[in-house]
Amino acid sequence: MKKPHPLWSDPQRAEELKKELDALHRWKIRTADQVLVVNPGGYIGESTHAEIRFAHQLGRPIRYTHPPGHAVVLTRPGLDPVRLGPYTSRHQTDEAAARLRRQLYCTQHVEGTTIHVADYRPELEHLDPRVPTDPYALADAMAEEQAADGTGRNFPDLYTLLIAHAGDTRAADLWNRACHLYDFLHGSDADQYEAGL
Repeated sequence: MKKPHPLWSDPQRAEELKKELDALHRWKIRTADQVLVVNPGGYIGESTHAEIRFAHQLGRPIRYTHPPGHAVVLTRPGLDPVRLGPYTSRHQTDEAAARLRRQLYCTQHVEGTTIHVADYRPELEHLDPRVPTDPYALADAMAEEQAADGTGRNFPDLYTLLIAHAGDTRAADLWNRACHLYDFLHGSDADQYEAGL
């Protein structure tokens, strides 16, 4: 396993350094006439997302070294759209959109929801389409997910995003394994394990 760079090995120092770098990048954006986003293969990470939104708020023109990719957009009557992205390939985007459309037949959602593919627009808020595929990380994500309120406003939920990302068969297997871990980590078995019983 690759060791982290010494600058990032201490979590507290890494967090301080990240804040300093974020402040430096915001200062550079404030003083720039335009912003060039270096995004090999169309990839845009979380920090870059924030910087693009900041540049957009300041009205700075934004250019990219590579096309920023594609997005899946869920339009829900009376609500803000939900955008998933970026996807680097059109095929991957089309697959995710098709999987989400199939979920409309079996998952609660706002009536009239439509799903389409669009250009990725980094200045807008997007959900990361990559869902954890490690069962432990997925179990943690389950614990953090907000409970459904019965209105379908939370579509796509975590399981639906997993299907969009991994496909039906793989998603079902990953979800099953994560559910067992979740039950163990959050159920009475976990209490007994921690108590040494």
